[in-house]
Amino acid sequence: MRLGFAIFWVVMAAQASVVFSLFGIPFVLLGLVFAFGRFIIDAQQRNKTFYRITDKRIIIKSGVFSQTIKSLNIKSLSEIQLTEKADRSGTITIDPKYPFTSFYNGMGWWPGANFGSQLQMIDDARKVYRKIVEIQNG
Repeated sequence: MRLGFAIFWVVMAAQASVVFSLFGIPFVLLGLVFAFGRFIIDAQQRNKTFYRITDKRIIIKSGVFSQTIKSLNIKSLSEIQLTEKADRSGTITIDPKYPFTSFYNGMGWWPGANFGSQLQMIDDARKVYRKIVEIQNG
């Protein structure tokens, strides 16, 4: 909706003055990023994310513009949740979400807006989930 209005503004303003139409161009670009750029950013982020499970730790390496490495002790994880799809792929949430996550509800569509550690789009997610639980139980 905002993108449509920004485009309308630029077209209508171009009829009055070039200066007015130039004013609207940044809003059109921002609208394009919100409408389409998030898919490109998400694909890049997933392409640059790597997971490793050892007998003691879960290691997540991610980041598009800068690398972040998160290392979690498997034995000290208090909560593990599996969300599985029909094709057996899924997401494993490996620590509780932050208490103020509900404040950001509706922002989950934006890449990187997962407010907790997750192993996302894992093939045969149930097998990985069971392995983590097995390691936890010793």
